[in-house]
Amino acid sequence: MSAEISQTELDQIAEKFSSAIRKGQTKSVDEFLEEYPDAPTELKELLDSVALIEGLKQDSSPTGNAASSPSIDQLDDYQILREIGRGGMGIVFDAIHQSLGRRVALKVLSSSLLDDEKHLARFRREARAAARLRHTNIVPVFGVGQAGEHHYYVMDLIDGMSLKDWLGILTGKHRRELPTIDTEVARAESGFSQVDVLGQLPIANEVDKRLEVGAQVTKADSTDYFRWVARVVATVADGLHYAHKQGVLHRDIKPGNLLIDKQNDVWIADFGLAKLSEQQGVTMTGDVVGTPQYMPPESFDGKYDVQSEVYATGLTLYELLALRPAIEGKNTSDTIRKSIEGVKVSPRKFNAKIPRDLETIAMKSLSHTSKSRYRDAEALRDDLNRFLQHRPIAARRAGLIRRVIRWSQREPVVAMLTFATFGLLLALAIVSGIGYARTKHALDETEIARVALNEALSSKTDALDRAEQQRELADEQRERAEGNLQVAVSAFDEITRSIASRGIETDADVLGEVTDTTVASVTPEDAELLQSLLDFFDKLADSNSEDLLAQSALASQRAGDIYMGLGQLKKADRAYTEASLRYDKFVTQQPDATDSVIARAKVMNQLAVIASLRGDVLRANGIFSPTIELIESSPSIMESAEGRFEYARANRLFASISTRIGVDQNNLKFRPGDRRLRSSLGAVALRNRQGRERDAILEAAKTMESLIEEFPTDSRYKAELARVFRSKAIVASNMGRKVEAEGAIRDSINELEDLLKQNPDSQALKYELASTLLSSEAFGYQDRFRVDRAIELIEELLSDSPRLPRYGALKAQSLSRLADLERRSGQLDKAADHLFEAIRVYNALAAASPELELYESLRIQTLESIADVRIDQGNTAAAIDVLERALRQLSPRMRRPDINSLSTVNRMHMGRIQRKLDRLRGNPSREGRGPTRGREP
Repeated sequence: MSAEISQTELDQIAEKFSSAIRKGQTKSVDEFLEEYPDAPTELKELLDSVALIEGLKQDSSPTGNAASSPSIDQLDDYQILREIGRGGMGIVFDAIHQSLGRRVALKVLSSSLLDDEKHLARFRREARAAARLRHTNIVPVFGVGQAGEHHYYVMDLIDGMSLKDWLGILTGKHRRELPTIDTEVARAESGFSQVDVLGQLPIANEVDKRLEVGAQVTKADSTDYFRWVARVVATVADGLHYAHKQGVLHRDIKPGNLLIDKQNDVWIADFGLAKLSEQQGVTMTGDVVGTPQYMPPESFDGKYDVQSEVYATGLTLYELLALRPAIEGKNTSDTIRKSIEGVKVSPRKFNAKIPRDLETIAMKSLSHTSKSRYRDAEALRDDLNRFLQHRPIAARRAGLIRRVIRWSQREPVVAMLTFATFGLLLALAIVSGIGYARTKHALDETEIARVALNEALSSKTDALDRAEQQRELADEQRERAEGNLQVAVSAFDEITRSIASRGIETDADVLGEVTDTTVASVTPEDAELLQSLLDFFDKLADSNSEDLLAQSALASQRAGDIYMGLGQLKKADRAYTEASLRYDKFVTQQPDATDSVIARAKVMNQLAVIASLRGDVLRANGIFSPTIELIESSPSIMESAEGRFEYARANRLFASISTRIGVDQNNLKFRPGDRRLRSSLGAVALRNRQGRERDAILEAAKTMESLIEEFPTDSRYKAELARVFRSKAIVASNMGRKVEAEGAIRDSINELEDLLKQNPDSQALKYELASTLLSSEAFGYQDRFRVDRAIELIEELLSDSPRLPRYGALKAQSLSRLADLERRSGQLDKAADHLFEAIRVYNALAAASPELELYESLRIQTLESIADVRIDQGNTAAAIDVLERALRQLSPRMRRPDINSLSTVNRMHMGRIQRKLDRLRGNPSREGRGPTRGREP
């Protein structure tokens, strides 16, 4: 036989060898090849793969073993109810765990798989590994056991069907099954019909209400379907990433091992147990494991790692998008050959409506070489989530030239023949053109008119061709620009996160609160780099292109986060305002973009924080209602966890605006002619506002409690609930409800203490707990204990980050609270010393962050406290001197034109200080009149 052998002959020889194995005529590959002494090397490699696959099938066949017996009705404490599925590994039963009274899935394994101590030990080890996996989307393994000759393991019973069956329903047909495909093990099916399943999935609105089982389903090519597919595969990738971190590989990811339940959740079945189909020791290097149709190319050489599972997940993504397997062969050898060659055809060939980003993600996952794929399942999951969030994906779609180069590298012979063919066609075209020219000159005059007509038509055709080429070039340039934009946005995110987070707790953003009183520790070089990046994105944001709106809105939002971290509140205000406008424009063009609506709500909450930090009470109040209306405008947003979180946060921020700028509502007094002050914070308005604040904080508490009921382990939600309790205590105290205030502050402290026990190294939690312990509502009950506990936490924070401004502000607050306690107990000298120490801290903070009105407000209040201590000491002159100093600090701020919005809060402070001065000087005639704007006392 010649060494030159066609592909058809290769397939025929492989089928002959496969048939011999199935008929029991077991020959080794070397013995079989004696019939073909001149066979090429590729034939031996193909037969080795067929031998492993066919050997696997025969070894795992349930025929004749105990697992296939229909008479099993009891195994240990498990009562067998019915058979619900079977595969090459054994049979799955619906069973009852009698001692616990719960339904489980019981997998009885083929005894031929465990015929010696080596396999039995491996089975137990792999079952223990699978039982350690605790993930919301991995079918849990409860235990393993042996009853007589039956080895079994126990799994959760999933009320649903496999993605393989679901795809059969969706396409309206049963796909052809090859002998090498059916090695699936775990399937848990219930009695609900196929129509019930379709009703739970995104394509339900495309299904005729008169559907019966097996009826045709319209083609799933809607946006909702593709987003559902992305969510399903992202969930699978997340489960695989978790398992990989535990040191467990699945080895047989395919639609048959992915289950969909009635709640539309996806579950990964047979985790770690697919490795039991191992008569040749599948967990060892050099073995072939899995279903050939869903195996990565390198696995046929016995190589398998986390990137191999990325490939298998990509095959499932491809099949869900194209509604057909990526690899389809006519027989065993053809399937193996195509699997080794890899996926060459894009899913968009079968459905042009597939989003290009999803196509890019799928084809990157299916790269023939491991180094060209995603590095692990986490990277695949993150890119799918970027697609769902309408963010640029990390993978870049290869251009035409790059795809041609890759194809020529994979198929050098075919590429050479193709290029040669094009060369011959070009030469033929040239020769034909010359001949045509000579013939045209030989035509007689009667043909002149026809030639002229042909030339006109040719010119028109050329013009159309040039226009088409220019359009294609423009499309290519646009795709390249979009690709560059995606890289720029990704780099921008990475750099800004790195710089803006310096000096801030590493877990502060995880707990969901942008810090109110912090300035990031950045160098001038950092600030210069950030400014250059922001200038670039400012230019980007000026574009009116719909494709760039989402990216430019995100860029503006990131810019606002940076300016917040730098303490530049005016710039942060402008950046967030611009982000809000762009998100609004994008949502107008894309009404279904709920993620962008939630992003805009988050930005509006940030604008409310900035307004309150700058003392602009009226503007902060004005942002509240539009934010609530925006979130409530869509039922889908109010049903989402993130939407409800921002809804609760908006209510909490509204209720805590006064406290955030240091306004004590219980001690407000006004001069008779101050209309604006009285209209915004007057007695009647104050009562109305307190009622609105109480309604808002109760709504926030109800919302957060419902979220925690759904997500009991989410630390971010628990931390927000603690903040809600703290604000609830403030609202109750302002309304004179001291018992309610004390109960709420206790709830806040308890929540934070529990969280800190679970996360003892969390700086953000230590800060939140210390802030709550120092709240004025925390005093009057265990006040000394709470101050001491807060000081202990603050010292821990300062030892780790001694220069972080927000920790310094907290230290100053603890000194003021300690001075309050000492003043009550008559320790006036100690109280004065602690207050002067707090003043030094506030002086430094106010100088470093002039836009944060909170620091100035706290400094003025501390000066008033010093004056009160001097009065208690009988030193009236010293008290007057301190109060006059406070007025001197306030007067220039009242005259500054850029902070007119602060006049309400500043006049409140000045009025209170002036009244104290009048009393101390014995000048009651000025009582109640308030200060004159800009005048020294």
